[in-house]
Amino acid sequence: MKTLILLLLTSFFVVNMTGCSNKLSRSKAKSLIIEDRQYPIPEYGKISKKHYDYKETRGAVLGRPLEEETREMLEYYTSLGIIEVEEKREEKWLNLGGYYLRIHMKVNIRDEYKKYIYEEDNYSFYVKFCDIIFHEITGLRIFNEDNNATVEYQEKRDNWTPFGKYFKDDKAQKINKSASMALYDDGWRIQ
Repeated sequence: MKTLILLLLTSFFVVNMTGCSNKLSRSKAKSLIIEDRQYPIPEYGKISKKHYDYKETRGAVLGRPLEEETREMLEYYTSLGIIEVEEKREEKWLNLGGYYLRIHMKVNIRDEYKKYIYEEDNYSFYVKFCDIIFHEITGLRIFNEDNNATVEYQEKRDNWTPFGKYFKDDKAQKINKSASMALYDDGWRIQ
């Protein structure tokens, strides 16, 4: 009799454990997403090395003033001591009465901030702005008949660098995402 009860309890335990292992929970979905996305994910931006500002133009001169957003960005980084901007003036009279005053600006990143440079070419610095990290699961919809699920979650921008702080207010702090998952014989997988 004790053997029969022990056998029934063992069978009940095995059936319940097998059934539970196929259930998708928020914590299981979170671990699958984190493993798949490999957080934290660095987010990079581009800063041009050269800029031109046309202060005065007359006649048929193809040139335009520096965009206000670019001017503000350069002034912000310069005021914090992150970059140095070398300026060179160029005045020129052209045939047919054209004239321009152009300012050549060359951007240099100060040594203590070069650690944020991801890549560099002849025209631009590619610098780290922040990290994107997993924030939370916001919804979980399981379709039992198809053994599929849709998981809605949020990522969050975090660990802002001095370069990224300028853009922090313009970028969404939280990013809505979704992932499709399917149940296989060995468990849930992201599609």
